[in-house]
Amino acid sequence: MKAGQTYEALLTLAKKRGIYVTVRPMPGPLQGKIRGLYAHNNTGEVLPEIEDLIWLDADLTLEERTYTLAHELAHYQLHKDKLPAYYWTDREFNEQIETETDRFAQRLLSYVEQRLSDK
Repeated sequence: MKAGQTYEALLTLAKKRGIYVTVRPMPGPLQGKIRGLYAHNNTGEVLPEIEDLIWLDADLTLEERTYTLAHELAHYQLHKDKLPAYYWTDREFNEQIETETDRFAQRLLSYVEQRLSDK
């Protein structure tokens, strides 16, 4: 299975859900610390035309970008509007959420790859 096909299928899934995906270098303080980021713009104040955004680090390999996109789509599915502010400061809670998200991402990748191989 080609990683490119899986990545394109995940991009299509994001687009169908109205999620804007961008691939750019992470800004200064985030460089080397995170691979991707999902943000829900529930107020519409900052970017009224973008409700959901996934930012992928441009320095990732295709395989890393594919997994990170699946991971951020999992955050969209599982945690949209549900992550409290202490997600970033409570290490135990953060690890619990990330473990749950990783499991969902792995299932999503398996599903997409299976669907692609059935074609």
